[in-house]
Amino acid sequence: MLAAGCSQQPAGTGCGPAAAVHALAGTGARAPVAASRDGRAVVAWESSVGGPVMAAVRAPDGAWSPSHTLSGRGAAAPRVAMSPQGAVAVWDAPGPGGRSQVEVAGERNGTWAPATALGTPEGSSPLKPRIAAGADGTVAVAWRTRRGLGVAVRTPGGTWSEDSVPGAHSVFELDVAVGRGGLVAVTWSATVASGRPLLTALRRPGGEWTAPEDLSARADVVSAPRIAAVGAGFAAVWTVRPDEDHEIVRAATTRGDAWGSAVTLAPVAPRALGLPRPPGPPTTGPSLAADGDAAVAAWSQGQGGGQQTAMVSRHAGGAWSAPRPVGDAPSSGWPAMADGGVVAFEELRGSALRVAVGRDGTSTCCAVASPPRVEASAPSAAPVGDGTLVAWQNSNTGGVAASVARGCG
Repeated sequence: MLAAGCSQQPAGTGCGPAAAVHALAGTGARAPVAASRDGRAVVAWESSVGGPVMAAVRAPDGAWSPSHTLSGRGAAAPRVAMSPQGAVAVWDAPGPGGRSQVEVAGERNGTWAPATALGTPEGSSPLKPRIAAGADGTVAVAWRTRRGLGVAVRTPGGTWSEDSVPGAHSVFELDVAVGRGGLVAVTWSATVASGRPLLTALRRPGGEWTAPEDLSARADVVSAPRIAAVGAGFAAVWTVRPDEDHEIVRAATTRGDAWGSAVTLAPVAPRALGLPRPPGPPTTGPSLAADGDAAVAAWSQGQGGGQQTAMVSRHAGGAWSAPRPVGDAPSSGWPAMADGGVVAFEELRGSALRVAVGRDGTSTCCAVASPPRVEASAPSAAPVGDGTLVAWQNSNTGGVAASVARGCG
């Protein structure tokens, strides 16, 4: 269950203590992070614009491995997952003849295997791969193709098995999750004449796919779909934009193969008008995390001329809670989610990266992740040990750094 152990921090008070910072790279961007409950973690990043993808692994004792080059030049947009067997990273890579392809690499006990190409190189547009790992060690990668949606699944101790989702066409955005027993769920928005609906399909461990199911109204214009394994099923969240200035956050849940009706989490989540899109994690829109039978969703919305993070939670068999704010001041970035339902978001105070953590109930606390006068941007977060592991880009130097922010109970 989602813990409720952090204390409310009064506005204007200190939080922390400040975390020790580990520099991962001198130059880099887009540094997603994944972690496991035993303290292991992985951070991956682009070494430069158009440069190779690199990664570093954190051991349970807190020691970081040297940075490791995973790809050749031209690779971009890495994503990571942490399985019981080790870290896995996936990214967009240039293929033969200037075409795009997906590459994946796995780590075990600090050693990375050579990258493996998935699917068929095609087109020149990014394939936007996503990755997820299940508790049993099953890892799934999904990416868009010219014809639809490619998927590759690796069972514990096995090799990659490639497939495509039957009935998936004109894929715009996507996400993937791995549930109990190796059940894989894929969700995607599709561009059709009447709008951009949200669809989902399940892949059973034997390789059989369910027919795509539409979770939205056909006229909806869906963006930022997210999916996560929750208990014996899955939860999905997404946004619907009725006009340029407003977004509606929606969600649906399932137990096994049966999806329930979609519900509205926030009737309208207006964005601050006239302001540039704030920095944040590699993706925008709602975020979603799960811990056993409980789930948490979060998003950034306009508040008082700025941005503020809101969150909701849901326990098995129950309804989603009402939205509530995270932190005691406006945020300056999109929320990042950490497995276990922790919500972390960027908030700059005195040029330091301040992480606010919201848990089940109404408790909120905070911790300092970066030193003062460091302009941190694009943070990602995951719970590790007794704190929250945060990776970010140092806007002053262009480097990538990580720290474990503690003090959030």
